[in-house]
Amino acid sequence: MREKRKICLVSLLIIIFFGVFFNGFFMRIGDYLPKKLSMPDDLPVLFSEDFESGHLKKEWRQSLANRNYSAQIINHRARTGNSSLRVELRENDPNIDESKRAEISLPMEAALEEHWYSFSTFLPLRGDEDYGIDPSSGEIIAQWHDVPDLGEEWLSPSLALMTINGFYQIGRVWDQSPLSTQERIKDERLSEYVTLGEYNADKDRWVDWTFHVKWGWERSHKPQLEIFKDGKRIFARTGVPNTKNDKQGVYMKLGIYKWDWEENPGNSSLDKRVVYYDSIEIR
Repeated sequence: MREKRKICLVSLLIIIFFGVFFNGFFMRIGDYLPKKLSMPDDLPVLFSEDFESGHLKKEWRQSLANRNYSAQIINHRARTGNSSLRVELRENDPNIDESKRAEISLPMEAALEEHWYSFSTFLPLRGDEDYGIDPSSGEIIAQWHDVPDLGEEWLSPSLALMTINGFYQIGRVWDQSPLSTQERIKDERLSEYVTLGEYNADKDRWVDWTFHVKWGWERSHKPQLEIFKDGKRIFARTGVPNTKNDKQGVYMKLGIYKWDWEENPGNSSLDKRVVYYDSIEIR
């Protein structure tokens, strides 16, 4: 028994030693430990949207086709209250901002801010709305996008929640260089894509998401990312860069962006996507 205790103690000391020695590794061990959502009580609500007024708040910028189905506030389904936002994107919709999208977005933040972003999604089951599997294609259903500095190109968002081949997936892109390029992102491997589990069991019910993000493109910024699904943490990165080196911060977008319908239409076996959103809050 004493030998087992000694082994456990030695193992713990080794973990602590290497955690300190490698500047942040020990913190990242905690990323894999279970954790329930616990938001600080004193954080003020900076923005909220429940769609109960029957119209979108003025803060939203709309990137939608001029179709009556693109974004509708409906009152037959809601996470709380009576109303939610129904977003629909079709393959034959006209391009918006050079691609296939039906999105609403909030104003840009200042760089390096820290926030708790919460919202709920509902993926339909059955009928012509059914959120079926698209085996060779995906879509973004929530994202935090950067605004490139003068002379830079538009790149993939720093953080995105996607659905791909029946699974949720998180996409992350970061860069500490003042001049980010697609080639540099690829060559330096400044991206990460992680599968979070299947979404089929989540269809026909509301799923509550909270993204806790302290933005930073360098370790000295002490960046942090935690993703909670239905109150339980399912993903975390501590001390790891999570955005690009830009003068402006990110802006949050909700809705559907399906790139293949414009770039590689043969990859997709679907011609319509529908997602419902509700209970949006930023602290």
